[in-house]
Amino acid sequence: MNQQEIESKLEGLHIDIEKVDVKNGVYLLYTLIEDLSSTNRGLQVENQKLRDEINRLKGEQ
Repeated sequence: MNQQEIESKLEGLHIDIEKVDVKNGVYLLYTLIEDLSSTNRGLQVENQKLRDEINRLKGEQ
C-alpha cells in the first residue's frame, strides 16, 4: 500500500495529520505492520506444513 492509499484510509477514519514527519512515521509504521503480517502469515503456513509432515511421518512408523 502506498502513502496516498494510507492517507486516504486515515481520512476515512477522520484522522487529520498535518505534520509531514508524523505522516511519514505513520506511513512507515503501517508499512512495517503490513510486512510483519505478511511474514507472520507465511510462517503460519510453513508451520502447518511442518506439523502435517510430522504427523505423516508418525503415522508411517
